[in-house]
Amino acid sequence: MNAVNALPTRLLVTGLSGHGKSTYLAALWCRIRDAKADASVRLRGLPDDAKYLNELADSWLKCEPVAHTTAAAVQSVNLPIACHGADLDLTIPDYSGEFITRGWADRLWTHELDAFVKASRGVLLFVHPLHVQDALTIEECNRNAAALEAELPSATLQASEYKPESSPTQVQLVDFLQGVHWRSSGSRAVAVIVSAWDVVSEDRLEPGAWLSQRLPLLNQYLLSNPDLYPFKVFGVSAQGGPLPGAADKLLKMEPADRTTVATSGAAPSHDITVPLGWLVERRG
Repeated sequence: MNAVNALPTRLLVTGLSGHGKSTYLAALWCRIRDAKADASVRLRGLPDDAKYLNELADSWLKCEPVAHTTAAAVQSVNLPIACHGADLDLTIPDYSGEFITRGWADRLWTHELDAFVKASRGVLLFVHPLHVQDALTIEECNRNAAALEAELPSATLQASEYKPESSPTQVQLVDFLQGVHWRSSGSRAVAVIVSAWDVVSEDRLEPGAWLSQRLPLLNQYLLSNPDLYPFKVFGVSAQGGPLPGAADKLLKMEPADRTTVATSGAAPSHDITVPLGWLVERRG
């Protein structure tokens, strides 16, 4: 192993609340804790909090919804693994996604998150297709306003209070990535993880096309900053199907076969570590 590979690479796992981080972590932990010594991805030491990881994994194996972190709880996990020939510290500040939302709303980060960002060499950024908060275009806003004015007297129209946390998902994520750049130096490869890909795959979209259509601002920001954020989009089904509806079917399958990873230009894989391998190859 050369001198560069001998230095552990830290990756930041992040995303808004309920966007699939904990489910991915559960599937990943099941994959690597039982890996053989010659596996491409395996443990190279004990994690900081195996109890927390085992709790996530137990829910995942039973096809029960994996609980995401609450706003009051912060489970910061450092997972030391060997990944495709490189030593990797998968740094997981498993904050509630509300911490990112509060950063957008209050323009403040915690010192702990700031330290994680500065130490990281890559980012796994999670988005859930069913939890995306869309934005209205100016044309749509004008059309809705005209319709309301035609139906209601002007005296009855009242403006609602602006709430920063109600801002579109892609606005909050772009703001977060801008903060990563401002608070650190060098480039950060970004693996965009579209969770619950089993829901999207029915539309026969490739992951990159989904990002372009559903989150065009985020897609354009990443495309416009290739030196800061080389990126790739992965569609990941970490559970295998919607719960509880698909639980009986999933329980009959081998756990490793339930996961699916899709990316443009490649055949789907059951290897949940594919995004990690891509990040390791492009770490700063």
